Amino acid sequence: MAGLARPLSWGDLLAFQAQCEVLGIDTPRPIVRALELVEVVRAHATSTTRSQFLEMSDDEARDAVTDISIRAHVDHQNSVGFSLGGIRFQDQLLLETRAAMLPLLDPLVESLQAEFARLAAPIVDGVQRYGFNGFTTAATILDLADDKAAAAFRAVKAAWSAIGPIVSFRISVSQVFGVSPTHAEQGVEYGGDGADLVDFTVCFAEGDTWSTDGFSYINGTSRSSIDWYKLAAGGLRLNTPSDVREKIVARERFIRHATPMDGSNEFDAAVQDALATDADFIAKVAELDSARAALADVKNDD
Repeated sequence: MAGLARPLSWGDLLAFQAQCEVLGIDTPRPIVRALELVEVVRAHATSTTRSQFLEMSDDEARDAVTDISIRAHVDHQNSVGFSLGGIRFQDQLLLETRAAMLPLLDPLVESLQAEFARLAAPIVDGVQRYGFNGFTTAATILDLADDKAAAAFRAVKAAWSAIGPIVSFRISVSQVFGVSPTHAEQGVEYGGDGADLVDFTVCFAEGDTWSTDGFSYINGTSRSSIDWYKLAAGGLRLNTPSDVREKIVARERFIRHATPMDGSNEFDAAVQDALATDADFIAKVAELDSARAALADVKNDD
């Protein structure tokens, strides 16, 4: 789902180009060409007519008069000379650049998936094998008296930093081009974490440990940093905008199906209460699946 929260800017494209360079990937051609064109347009809008009139041909003299007249013109919006044309050209160029980028975003993210998986593997291993969490400290590791656990803990800390550039890039993909996850997909009805915030944990979750209300961030708010311990409990994966949209739709469908039709079913009512927040959702998914399987077995026995 695309839902641009704010207009695309030249600063956005320059920053995105810089992130591509940091990651060693080619800047997409639409961005490269747009940045080239905007420099041409800006230079043209501010250039001056050559002053050696006496050496001009007849045609050059006529063109010079036209050029001077256009550049000296002030319209009703107080736009001088070529500036209005330059502004409108740049606005349209940004719109076309975003449109050209949309089909390129999934492949761009996919090109980084293997590297993200490699860098994030120690986090997943530390959480799933050793049970590391946000309360695990060096002192905790010393108490274990386990050299392998200590090495795993150090690897987690290193991996947390190593995935940073890819994480920032993936967040920029959504912020710059207005693709999933968007604030529109995480509105108040889905427990959104504030009018100006988006929870990006779904971009990096293999399973269902992602949130929309900041639960899977440190301190439980997306004003903070992602809590990779919480997220890694269900596995880590770099998700494309299309992957993210599918996850969001699947969760919405799950929640709707878990809603009781008439409130008479105590099990369904309990599930509805449990799904009040993302934190409870994450805790109840496995329990709900098991309960449904048990109910199915009972029905089959009957």
